[in-house]
Amino acid sequence: MIISLPDKQIVADSLRSYVAVSGNVVGRALTNLHSLIQMPTGCGEQNLVKVAPSVYVLQHLLLNRQKNYTREDDSSRYNRIIKKAAKYILDGFENQLYYRHPNNGAFSVFGPHHSTNGSTWLTAYVFEVFSEAEKLPIVAIAGQRLDAHDILSSAFDFLLSQQQTSRDGCFEEGDSRFLPWVKNSNEVENRLQLTAHVLAALGSASTAMREAKGEGFRHCVRSAIRCVESTVQHQPLIRLSTILLAKVVYATKAFVSEVTSSIRKAMIIELMSRSKMKSTISGSLRWWADSASMVTGSHLTKVLDLETTAYSLLALSPADLSQEDQLATMKWILQQQNEKGGFYSTKDTVVALHALTQSAETFPSPIQATSIVIHSGPQFLVNVRVDLNKGNRLITRIFEVGAHNQSEISSLQVRIKSAARVCISIFFTAIYNVPQIRSKKNIFEVEVVVNHSTSSATVACTTALITPCLRSTHAQATGMLLMVLQLPSGWIVTVDELEKVTFNAGLRRLEFNAHKQEVSAYLNGFSNESSDAERCFTMALHQRTYVQEAQSGIITAHDYYNPQEIVNASFQLDPCQLYWEQPLVGVATSNPTSFVTKNEVTIPTTTTIETVTDLKSLCPKCEIIEHLDLLARLNRSLCLHNLSLYVFKTYNAINRTSIFGLLHSFDYGNRLASWNTTLMMLEDCKCQIVFEEVFGLFGPHIHPGSTNVVLAGRDVVSLEDLVKSTSKFKEMLEIKIKEVNNDEQTKWCAKRISFFVLLKKLVTR
Repeated sequence: MIISLPDKQIVADSLRSYVAVSGNVVGRALTNLHSLIQMPTGCGEQNLVKVAPSVYVLQHLLLNRQKNYTREDDSSRYNRIIKKAAKYILDGFENQLYYRHPNNGAFSVFGPHHSTNGSTWLTAYVFEVFSEAEKLPIVAIAGQRLDAHDILSSAFDFLLSQQQTSRDGCFEEGDSRFLPWVKNSNEVENRLQLTAHVLAALGSASTAMREAKGEGFRHCVRSAIRCVESTVQHQPLIRLSTILLAKVVYATKAFVSEVTSSIRKAMIIELMSRSKMKSTISGSLRWWADSASMVTGSHLTKVLDLETTAYSLLALSPADLSQEDQLATMKWILQQQNEKGGFYSTKDTVVALHALTQSAETFPSPIQATSIVIHSGPQFLVNVRVDLNKGNRLITRIFEVGAHNQSEISSLQVRIKSAARVCISIFFTAIYNVPQIRSKKNIFEVEVVVNHSTSSATVACTTALITPCLRSTHAQATGMLLMVLQLPSGWIVTVDELEKVTFNAGLRRLEFNAHKQEVSAYLNGFSNESSDAERCFTMALHQRTYVQEAQSGIITAHDYYNPQEIVNASFQLDPCQLYWEQPLVGVATSNPTSFVTKNEVTIPTTTTIETVTDLKSLCPKCEIIEHLDLLARLNRSLCLHNLSLYVFKTYNAINRTSIFGLLHSFDYGNRLASWNTTLMMLEDCKCQIVFEEVFGLFGPHIHPGSTNVVLAGRDVVSLEDLVKSTSKFKEMLEIKIKEVNNDEQTKWCAKRISFFVLLKKLVTR
């Protein structure tokens, strides 16, 4: 195996490598089902492309298990992977329903609140994926039934309503803004593209669905085939792009008896003639290049070539492609795979895994003892031996090479010893940095307008309005646009304010990932019209804490279907240092100390605190908080992030003006922070709750690690009242969480988890 990196310029000392070995062609995908698609989950297509790999992998595993079943297989790894895949499918189905239009059974990218009719291509995609899932024994694996029949039935009815049965039998798209393929000026080809997509989906229909729809299903299929054949007959095959030709051949594969044999045979011959071959030291490679790709080597070209090759493999194997050619094609596809088992973006990952799992059945995994020895040259940095058998063939073994120079590893020598014919996957993955080269041909640019107080000493400084704008540099159509805002250090957004952001013609959806501190904005793509050249929206940011030398906010925007079309911009907000360092009004102490944070290191700074005479404003608020008010405060603190909640455990409450103890803080991402501190208040304040062993505090943000905390103006609540409210609060959350997308449930209101754990610990101590 020759090791040749595609980039000639590599940043010095950045090269790291590792070798991965698996007894299964999709071994890396099995290990990383949860992270094959590295995208947010805020639209109907993204949810679906996270489900589809689990469907194809589960099909592959169950079929493989039937052929090569052993008691050792049954014990652990098969069951774990199968159950995980089944759970992803069940969760994905529930999530997909958020994007369903109950009035007509269609699905759309952002759901019924953002689109009236629904999308033909996405509805067909849903029909295809969950028709395949419906055939799987989900209930036997997970103990839960996938009740998809009625949903798929109404989806089919919608697809039928979008077919021009009285004319040419082609399908039409009511909302073409989010099509995952690039539309061209040839409307005939666009309709053929969509019709082939729907026809392929219909090929996945279960027997029960076909019987339930009866003549309606058969007529729909025949009409779609009429559209395909009519288009192909009136347009020379040589003029069709390779990816479209591959999709058409694949779409007709499930209905061979309905297709005119001479037309299908001509399409297969034409498709085979367009394949490319390359001989290497480790065997042949076969692939199909998309003939519509104009820029060789570009990211979009790689994506289209991968999709074209995957569809060609699906279309031709096994009947029209020899085992040698299947293997050569699989090897080419696997060379495009990333370290997690995914590929370039979303749709290409799904179709590539579908093609690999389908063809993998021809090439057996090891069920007898098989040994693999691998070493590198010219330097002996890699020297590993792997023994595979029926018990560990699903495991991907990873061996880190560590840092090295490019010249030290130029080849891998592999020796396999097995008593039977087996298929082994061996990957060499190199990770490195390349010098950043700014493209002069960006098709869009991003600009950030910041509306921020000019005074860094007032509370107004802690709120900023930002308006990110994405602009087209020249009239050119794009796919859906995704803008991700990484918040500056110390700044947050609140969920309730995010929900009030004004949606315009360009902005379709906003979502907040509290764990990553990211806001994702989904935007309509640009069109060819020069007047359609800008996408803007405005949102509020709030400063929670002062951070010295804070990281800037970063905005990244890219074409969803062509992630390499990407632009970045940063923005800096006033750190409001004068506001955070100004005296805390209300308490006089001899040696007051406040804290700021710098690179996670706490640094004390001395300040002077003035005295005021209004006793009420200098004391904590100790009135009983009404039950409903307390529930609202818990929600604001743990879910909406616009109020801070702390729990304090007293070590020594003898001194009335300074109470030493342990303060607990609940942060994003289910993190609990605790530190020793002293609560300070005036001697004349009357508040018995603060002398209890444990109590809660509502109020402004407290700097993590602060050794002195002023109680002035904070609401104090007893542990007993917190516990009483918790059961009702949990009931409210259980109702609310059903409305939340399953993928987001672990992130939504994440602070609640650490709060409940701490409360249980304190009550049962």
